[in-house]
Amino acid sequence: LHQQHTKLKQTVAMNEAVLSLCCSLGVLLVVSLGYSCIKPNGGQCIKIHLVYFASAICLVAFLPTNIAKYVFTELTVSLVGAMYPVYRATRAVCTPDEDDDKEWLQYWMLGGVLFMITTWVDDVIKQNSVDTIWLGSLLFIFYWLYFPLTCGALVVYEKLQH
Repeated sequence: LHQQHTKLKQTVAMNEAVLSLCCSLGVLLVVSLGYSCIKPNGGQCIKIHLVYFASAICLVAFLPTNIAKYVFTELTVSLVGAMYPVYRATRAVCTPDEDDDKEWLQYWMLGGVLFMITTWVDDVIKQNSVDTIWLGSLLFIFYWLYFPLTCGALVVYEKLQH
């Protein structure tokens, strides 16, 4: 009986890991499609920023916990905040256009600061419910930095520059 219980726990853990991986890859697909299919507008429309953050807050706050624990994970944040930007920045460097290089340099300047802050905050936050909210917030902040309709990195860079 103990052996069956142990095997059942291992199966559940494996299923949860696969589900989490699938959710992370699904979010990455949505991010990739959003970035590739939407024309950048320079982030000048404040309404778009408000709608983006209102939507993000609603999703993070109201997505049921049993779903959010698979979507808002460290893997998802790493894919959206680091791996996809590495891919896009590498592609940008390989083009003769310098504007895309500048875009990704701005992202990495702000993203690097954000990654440093997250390292400290991750050590402070250990509760699962708070951790899910933190990871969901990070996911949307990282995406806001390079989402074509918000161009958050450009907006912050220009505000700091003036």
